[in-house]
Amino acid sequence: MCGIAGSVSNQNSFDHFSQIRLMLNKIKHRGPDDEKILSSENFCGGYVRLSINDIENGNQPFYSDDKNIIIFYNGEIYNYKIIKNFLIANGYKFKTKCDGEILPFLYKEYGNNFIKYLDGMFSISVWDKKKKKLLLARDYTGEKPLYYSINKKFGLIYGSEIKSVASHIKTDLKLNKQGLWDIPTFLWIPEPDTIYKSIKSLMPGQYLVYEKNKVILRNFSFNNKFIKKKYFFTKKNVKKFLDNVIFSRSQSDAKFGTFLSSGIDSSIITKILAKKKKFP
Repeated sequence: MCGIAGSVSNQNSFDHFSQIRLMLNKIKHRGPDDEKILSSENFCGGYVRLSINDIENGNQPFYSDDKNIIIFYNGEIYNYKIIKNFLIANGYKFKTKCDGEILPFLYKEYGNNFIKYLDGMFSISVWDKKKKKLLLARDYTGEKPLYYSINKKFGLIYGSEIKSVASHIKTDLKLNKQGLWDIPTFLWIPEPDTIYKSIKSLMPGQYLVYEKNKVILRNFSFNNKFIKKKYFFTKKNVKKFLDNVIFSRSQSDAKFGTFLSSGIDSSIITKILAKKKKFP
């Protein structure tokens, strides 16, 4: 599962170290296997890890070769092997088998546009030391959450859960009264709003750039540059399509299983995985 948290401020990032630790403690249940906090000038960020891919060597943050790009992320990149082969052909070298290691190098290749080449579920924070720029991104369907808050005192604060962000800005929390009305109406609060006025959710398929105290929000779309095949939904090709989708999402080094409810969807997934001996 994993969880990320961080802040960018005009103040020295060391002043925020204890706050980031508090934020990570609030989401410790998301990642019991590792915890790391890093300070770099006016940026301070960290993560808690649930080990899935490259269990021994996949600890974060992930760096570019020149150490100028620092990435913390939560999720899984399904097409990382295809992207990794492309990056190796372009001269990049890798130290682990972890899917997240491709992210700083892909950012170096494409800048903000690197996100559109990712097939996966993710929330990502990118700190560009040279530009003193923070980029936050959330996957297209919003499987992985990411919340943020901006104010004059603290700068920008982000985290995988609302309570993590709220723990940092607790003196600046006011209830969102519209949200209180939305809960009985929709049974949730429509994004980007949350229960607090000062905390927003990054929308699915959206990225945020925070640079020179300015915020830019942009939407991105998936690009199939790194997908080997295109599938047309005919009876002949549905099986191949399902095989590709299911196996791209079952590359974990950790043990896994399926929730078999006897429905057609879980039954198909279980049969394909069992046939290919993907179960432990």
